[in-house]
Amino acid sequence: MLSRLYKLKDEVEIFLQKQKQDKLYKAFREEDFQLSLAYLVDFFEAINNLKLKLQGRNTDIIAHSDVIRAFTEKIHLWKRKVQVGNFSLFSHLNELLSEKRNIEQYDVTKEVLSHLHSLASCTIFQMSQWRILFGHWCRVHLTLMWSCYGNHCKRKPSI
Repeated sequence: MLSRLYKLKDEVEIFLQKQKQDKLYKAFREEDFQLSLAYLVDFFEAINNLKLKLQGRNTDIIAHSDVIRAFTEKIHLWKRKVQVGNFSLFSHLNELLSEKRNIEQYDVTKEVLSHLHSLASCTIFQMSQWRILFGHWCRVHLTLMWSCYGNHCKRKPSI
C-alpha cells in the first residue's frame, strides 16, 4: 500500500489540492514527510520479502532460524551504511535524497538509525527467545525419541 502511495504521490498532491485539504496537502508536501515515506516504502519491501521467505512449503525451523539470522545481519549492515551517510540499500530514499541539493538539512540519518537500532534490539531479543524455544523443543523431542527407542530395544544406543 505504501509503495502505491509513493508511486502516486504527485497525483495525491493534486487530489488534496483540488479537495481543498490544505493542511493535508501542506503536510504531504513537506520534505521530512516525503523522506519518511520513501524510507518506509523501502523498509516494508524488506519486511514483505522476509515474510515471503518464512512462508511456503518445505520450510522448517532451521531454515526459519537462518532467514531470521540473515535479516538481523542485514539490519546491522543497514545501520553501518547509514552511519556513514550511505543510503544505497534503500532505493526509494536514496533516489529522493539524490534529487535534493543539501542533504545535510534533513535529519533523516538520525531517524533511520534510531528506527534500525530499535528494530535490531527487538529482532535480537526475538531471535534469542526463538533459540530458547527451539532448544527446549529439541530436548523434549529427543527425550521422547530416546524413551520410545528404549522401550522397544534391549539396550539404548550409545552417543
